[in-house]
Amino acid sequence: MIIVWISVGLIVASLVFFGIFAVRTMKESKPVITKMNATVTRIKQQTETIKTQTNHLTATQAKITEDIEYKKQAINYPVNEAKQIVPRLKTLWAATPFSSLMPKK
Repeated sequence: MIIVWISVGLIVASLVFFGIFAVRTMKESKPVITKMNATVTRIKQQTETIKTQTNHLTATQAKITEDIEYKKQAINYPVNEAKQIVPRLKTLWAATPFSSLMPKK
């Protein structure tokens, strides 16, 4: 019977020791958990800021691409038309006999 009482006493003592150890661990870890939560909150805010900036940059990139494409077309049209002047003049020269246009003496 003494063994049973000693066992019960050991179980009670170990539960008390476990409770004290658990409370001490919770008190020691509370500041660390608070710091970690603050860090996680800051990281989430920075992530949201980065996402917003990424979306803004993507929109700006699309606008710049459209603007470049418009300007490229605006430049290429006159250049292409200028390139067509020589062949058109050659065609005109070949089609119109200038000798008949010159006044006869």
